[in-house]
Amino acid sequence: MFRASPNNRRNSSPSPSSRSREQILEDAQEIIYDCLLQAVHHQSPTEALELLRSIFIDPVGNITEPHYLAIQEIGFGNDRAVFLNTLQRSCYILLNNWELSRNHSFASQLIDLFATVHRPTLTLPPWKIRIRQWLQTFLESQNYQDLVFFAERLQSPSVLPSPDVNIQSTDKPAL
Repeated sequence: MFRASPNNRRNSSPSPSSRSREQILEDAQEIIYDCLLQAVHHQSPTEALELLRSIFIDPVGNITEPHYLAIQEIGFGNDRAVFLNTLQRSCYILLNNWELSRNHSFASQLIDLFATVHRPTLTLPPWKIRIRQWLQTFLESQNYQDLVFFAERLQSPSVLPSPDVNIQSTDKPAL
C-alpha cells in the first residue's frame, strides 16, 4: 500500500476535480456567509442589505467577486435545498447581528427587499432563472413566514412591566 509522505506529496489540499459536489456547495455557502458577516460587521446596514440583494435577489457582480462566484456555483449545482438553506441562514445572519447591535429598523427593510423580486425572464442565463424560481419558492414557504415574524418581533418594543409596578400573586395574600 502506498502512503503519501510529506516528501512525496506536493499539496495536501484536494484538486478541484477531486472535490465532491457537496463540498463545492458547502464552500460556496461558507463564502456567502463570510461575505455577509464581514458586511454586517464592517459596513452599514444599508450596504449589507445591498450585498444580500446582489447575491440572492438580483445576482450581479464581477466574476472576481467571491460572493458572485459562490451564488453562481450554487445555481450551477442545481440543488434547491442548498439555495433555500443558504438564503434563510443569510437572512438570519443579518437579523441576528442587527438585533445585537440594536439596528432593529433594518429588519423591515430586509423583508421589503423581497417585494422587489421579479419573475424570471427567458433572457437570463439558466442558473439565474433557477435562482429566481427558488427565490419564489422561498417566498411561498413557512420559512419565509417565520422570517417575517422574526423581523416584526425585532421591531416591536418589548412590553415588560416597569419595575415600580407591584405584581401580586393570586395564590398568596398581600402583606
